[in-house]
Amino acid sequence: TWDLSTLSCTENVIWHVLTKVRSISREQVETLRAPLESKFTNNSRPSQPMNGRHVDLYE
Repeated sequence: TWDLSTLSCTENVIWHVLTKVRSISREQVETLRAPLESKFTNNSRPSQPMNGRHVDLYE
């Protein structure tokens, strides 16, 4: 398990990451961004040490 990349940086989060890149239009990006933009600004942090965690790849 990992932790969130935004505050409160909660640990024990399981991330699911797609191996195939998907493309979306600029309009789709704006549709997703608009409702979140005012609530989530400056909410990321630098990468953190692995601290013994590992990444599993399931295909």
